[in-house]
Amino acid sequence: MAQPAATPQQVYDAAFALLKSGQYGASREGFENFLAKFPEDTLADNAQYWIGELYSVQKQYREALAAFGQVLTRWPTSAKVPPSLLKIGYAFYELGDMASARASLTKLVNDYPDSSAVSMARQRLQDIAQKEKESGKGGGGKEAAPEAKEESSSSAPPPQPPPESPGRKRIKRLAGE
Repeated sequence: MAQPAATPQQVYDAAFALLKSGQYGASREGFENFLAKFPEDTLADNAQYWIGELYSVQKQYREALAAFGQVLTRWPTSAKVPPSLLKIGYAFYELGDMASARASLTKLVNDYPDSSAVSMARQRLQDIAQKEKESGKGGGGKEAAPEAKEESSSSAPPPQPPPESPGRKRIKRLAGE
């Protein structure tokens, strides 16, 4: 039976316990129930964030986008905004929408430079750049890799330069000749 006078913290904690035990569907329902009963509680933004996480874990990326988007619109000053932007970027990445992923991650980096999520956003931005380069080559990237290693050892540029570095462009130009 439901507890007759459950506090917001008790309802939230029960949903979080379900999350920790791997009962993702029940946990999401618990957080949704929390939001229905306590939409103005100080934990409401956290509950909404966890709903997005639960959709993400279950690879329901479109639903995750909607859930994380609610954090941005309903609680624009919440501490959950930066991690929500990160997860929005991740969800778009998984859906193959690199432009939207880049936009969300760039917003995070630019608007919340002190957030702990920025380093993860930058890494995913590098992944996006690399993925876009590889898709633009149409498979040529596999052939260029051994030549790039040979060139890098003979001219001694930094090992594995970032995707957009001048050294990487030079290696590609030389490999294509």
